[in-house]
Order: sequence, then structure tokens, then C-alpha cells
Amino acid sequence: MTETVLVIGSGGREHVLSWKLSKSPKVSQIYVAPGNAGTCQSKKIENVDLSVKDFNAVPSAAAAQIEASKSFSKQFMERHNIPTARFQTFTCPDAAIKHIRSASYKALVIKASGLSAGKGVVVAQNKDQACQAVTDILVNKKYGSAGEEIVVEEFLEGEEVSVLAFCDGDNVALMPPAQDHKQLNEGDKGPNTGGMGAICPYPQISQQELQVIERDVIQKTVFGLKSEGRTYKGALYAGLMLTEDGPKVLEFNCRFGDPETQTILPLLESDLYDVCKSCVDGTLQQHKPVFSQDKHVAGVVLVSGGYPGSYPKGLAITGKLN
Repeated sequence: MTETVLVIGSGGREHVLSWKLSKSPKVSQIYVAPGNAGTCQSKKIENVDLSVKDFNAVPSAAAAQIEASKSFSKQFMERHNIPTARFQTFTCPDAAIKHIRSASYKALVIKASGLSAGKGVVVAQNKDQACQAVTDILVNKKYGSAGEEIVVEEFLEGEEVSVLAFCDGDNVALMPPAQDHKQLNEGDKGPNTGGMGAICPYPQISQQELQVIERDVIQKTVFGLKSEGRTYKGALYAGLMLTEDGPKVLEFNCRFGDPETQTILPLLESDLYDVCKSCVDGTLQQHKPVFSQDKHVAGVVLVSGGYPGSYPKGLAITGKLN
């Protein structure tokens, strides 16, 4: 018996997910809603005219607060002793600015608490920039309702790495570590974006560090969510900083990361459909995914001029692959 699968989204991440699922002999048809020009290049894959915001027409799930609210996420980590940066949350701009002026941190990061497509983060070079970010988000509503609450946290120094894991509510299976590149333009002189590319596996992380991340971050998170009545099944994304004091969490996503997934899944040797089904069924321990140990993947993102701000959309991409 073969299955029909729905993939929701329109980006490069959904392209690689549908491509990998199409390799499964257990999948006969994949619908991608709404998809893009690349997702419909396989006989098994078809784009469907379905808005991802039509919540009555697509599958629904309980609110994933660990991603949807950075405030909730930070407080959750505090409750469950998961390593992260020191922080405070604010809804009042005056209180936030007063805290910034008196903070002893070397540098500050200002984050819109809600979902803002990976762009609601400002790494402030000084306290004036941090205060301006507070005004932009809380007063000028730069990120709309996503910025009704902010998180002000200390800037962590080190190498940034993304560690994703499959989860079945109790058990976890780490994917190879990846690193994305967030800043636009040469020399890291542009603004933060949702990701300009990625590499996998990231070489500057030790097996010991990965074991710490699995035990103290991923497994603690899954157990913590279950203890609070939020059993988590699926792909869990942890964005981490490898500091001198060990790995610390920058953010969680309750989904595959973009653009990391485009570099991770080509290394997966197991059947993605089987792995996903084992997450749903609670049998991940018996279906641990296998990844290539001797291959490496690099991905590059092409964006329209003006990104991540206002930019023209719908432009044709031309050229030939060698």
C-alpha cells in the first residue's frame, strides 16, 4: 500500500522535503501547497492551489509556543535548566531602555517575541543601537504584532550551529549539525536575514559537544514539553552558540530549518517517510535515521534585490545547471 503526502509551504525547504519523500517506494503522490516552480519537477509531485493560511483546509496542530513566543521559550528554558543567554522580557519601551542602559552585558541582542520570518532580531553594537531597536519594535511596530513583546538578552560569543532532531514525544534522533549564514552582502556587512545559505555537516563541533546538546538541550526540551502537557512529535530545531561555557540555545523552531534542511536531507540515507511515520507512531527508537558519514553539502540562497526589506517578487530565474 502506498501513501499520499501533503507538504505545506513554498520555499527551498519544501522543495527538498518533497524531493526526499518522492524517493520513498511507500509514497505514490505528493501534493505541495502552494509549492513553487521547482517543486513540481517530479512525476510524483504536484503543486496545489491551497493557501497555507487557510487553516480550515490544511492540517492543524496545537500552538507551538516554543517557537511562536521567544518569551515563552526563554522562560521554558529557565524552568527546565536548559542552557541559554541571560535575558529579560518587556512590553514597555521605557522599562526596556532603562534595563539596557544599566545592563552589564558587553553587547545586547533585541528580539521580537513573536514570529517574524527570521528577521526580528537585532544584534546591537552599542546601547544606543539597542535602544533604537526597542523603539523600532515596541513603538514603531516594525514587526507588527510579532513585536508586542520583546526579549533583551546578552550577546553570546562563539560559533553558531543548528542542530535538528527527529522526535517521537519521548525519544530523539539528532541530524548532522549544520551552520547557516545569516548576514547579507560580502564581509558580513549587511543586515540579518532568514538565511543566505548553509553547510552540513558543520566541522567545528565535537562529538562530545553533540552529546551535551542531545542530553542537555534536545532531550530536556522534549521531556520538559511532555511534562507540561505539550507532547512534541516531529522535527525540532535548536539554534545554538558554542560558547566557552558550552553550547547555549539561541532559539527553537518547531519545524525543519530553512536553509539548513536543504543541506541536511541530501545526507539522509534512510527513507524519510518511514522516519516521519515513526515520529508520529512513537517508534523512533526502532527506526533511527541513518545519515552519510563521508559526504558534505553546501547550499547557496539567491534573493531578489532589496531583501530582507522591501523587494520585487515573481522575477524569473534563468540559467542552466552544469
